[in-house]
Amino acid sequence: MASDPSFAFKLATEVLLDEVITTATNLAARGFRFWLWSLDVTLQVASQMLVAAFNDIALVFFLAPVAHTAGEKAPPAHAFEPGAFTLQERVMAWVNKWRLYSAIGAVTGYLSMVLTAVLSREPSLLNGAVWARAALIGCLHLGVSANTRYQLINGLEVFMYRLMPTSLARLGSVIVRFANNCAGSFSWILLSDFIRSVWII
Repeated sequence: MASDPSFAFKLATEVLLDEVITTATNLAARGFRFWLWSLDVTLQVASQMLVAAFNDIALVFFLAPVAHTAGEKAPPAHAFEPGAFTLQERVMAWVNKWRLYSAIGAVTGYLSMVLTAVLSREPSLLNGAVWARAALIGCLHLGVSANTRYQLINGLEVFMYRLMPTSLARLGSVIVRFANNCAGSFSWILLSDFIRSVWII
């Protein structure tokens, strides 16, 4: 918060937008009379929303710049963080987050599929190979796709908050992050379809 007074707004915006999109998608797919959903379906949707919220918090939190004391040298939190950073340091900001988000994505992808399999009691999902595939998809999606997109968003926000009034810049954040969530959903579908098509286990 000391480094970015709009951090709480960005975090809340990210989580809220993703939860609204996840809810709307499930309502469209499963029926708008959610009170008629079975307990299994309701728990599946709840687990999706929890995993989405966790991923969103991680993506926003770990890319946020941190205030440092005078003379303290620290690597940039994201590739476009303002400061006297070298090109190598900015590239390493992406690489370091790739490592972090790949691990987070693998774990949340795995746990999400395990929860879905257990809650749905679908025999075809009670399969270690399916869970491993979900971990791989989560690893690639968060480590490569989301990492790249959120680094770019942080770069755009640097310019918006520098050049615009705060209220207008925050509106820009909402628009950019909404578009990013839609792009992320689409890229996840494409990646999932591709991994399934080449999966040999």
